[in-house]
Amino acid sequence: MNLSDIETNGLKFLGSGSASDVYLLDKDRVVVVGKRDDCFANYQALFKKSKLVDGRITTARYPRIHRVIRPCKKFPFGAMIEDCVQGVELRKIAPSLTEKQKQELGKRLAEFLNELHAIEFKGNKQEEIKTNLQKFDRSINLLSDYLDNKTIKKLAKVREKYDNLMKSKEFCVTHGDLNAGNIMLTKDGEFAGIIDFGNMEYYLPEVEFAHMLFYDKIIYNSMTKNYSKKLKDDDVALIELVMRIRHFKNIVNFEDKRKECLKNIRELTDKIEIKDEKLKFYVVTKKNFDDVLLIKHKLFPESNTDRDYEKHFKKLSKCNYYLIKEDGKSCATIGWYDFDDKNRDAFVGWFGVLPEFQRRGVGTKALEFILNEVRAKGYKFLRVYTDKVVNYASTKLYDKMFDFVEDYSYPDKLGKTHNFVVYTKVLSGTKEKWNNRPLNEDDCYGDL
Repeated sequence: MNLSDIETNGLKFLGSGSASDVYLLDKDRVVVVGKRDDCFANYQALFKKSKLVDGRITTARYPRIHRVIRPCKKFPFGAMIEDCVQGVELRKIAPSLTEKQKQELGKRLAEFLNELHAIEFKGNKQEEIKTNLQKFDRSINLLSDYLDNKTIKKLAKVREKYDNLMKSKEFCVTHGDLNAGNIMLTKDGEFAGIIDFGNMEYYLPEVEFAHMLFYDKIIYNSMTKNYSKKLKDDDVALIELVMRIRHFKNIVNFEDKRKECLKNIRELTDKIEIKDEKLKFYVVTKKNFDDVLLIKHKLFPESNTDRDYEKHFKKLSKCNYYLIKEDGKSCATIGWYDFDDKNRDAFVGWFGVLPEFQRRGVGTKALEFILNEVRAKGYKFLRVYTDKVVNYASTKLYDKMFDFVEDYSYPDKLGKTHNFVVYTKVLSGTKEKWNNRPLNEDDCYGDL
């Protein structure tokens, strides 16, 4: 079919969104027609992103994009042609579904998400966090004319909680808008497919569950049960609030929708529990270095060098070190360094928690912080070596948080003790052992 043959006046209208109208082109395809100035650019971006999915999803039917049409007389804001996923929207058939059907649907949705989220994609997490916070801020500025000061102040704390959640979680390729209007079923209530990948992005997996948490608990519970990773309802609720806040700009000029959205934002804001974070991370500087050394020399008396910190100050190598405080009191140190400046292997450095602060989750949060930082910088592995006898307590934490461990027996001072081991966390790609390469730490320790 040529572009000149497409006449929307004679096509069956399927639905409308804030940006596009959808018409049935033939039994296998639909034409999505833009209604805003940004539609063509969005269609182009979506066409590019859709290549990530093509051929990689086998658990659900989805609309493969065939063509993006430039703005023209017939389509002033552009259009695109994509596959038609036949079926009925979940929101139109949900009341008639049995509990068993809902549980099966949740399972099928989880299988789709497991497959989608496993797609390898090297995104820039730091840039995505920055962009998402900018979107949040713009929306809050718009909302400030409609919400009371108390709610706006709480939303400022919500922003901090949202920022911390993004920093602490892995990102993946997401559908981004898995609501009841984009989930298609057969007339018999069986799963038919997923439509509208227009919000697909490199983001938190919680976004896929946010709508369903408040729409249907049976489907939601089945989704989370069959999903490959454990999620917290509080985190999912937070992302639903963020999505409502970001959506406000699209409906602010429609009074009924605006009132409903404001009501939802107020209700969700009231439900979000805000706790003051007791643990704070401070980049090591000359000003706080004395506090760092007190902790380091207390926890690592065998060390006779501060060369890693010197490299940190002089920016001689890729590394970062932190002083950690709980309620304003210095309690721990942690850092990481690039082993050979190849942006491949990052090692945990000078990680320790003072005895009086142990068994309070400080160590776990510190490692999570470093894990997310080096992952965002594109490292393939985070590794740590330790004396399994002297630091037996630490190995229990490493056993939980790292993927595998190897004995270190290279014939240097560390290896000759027969006590040292190397733990590895795979951040991207496939498992790769350290394979007893030298750690080059002879000059950092005295006689062992």
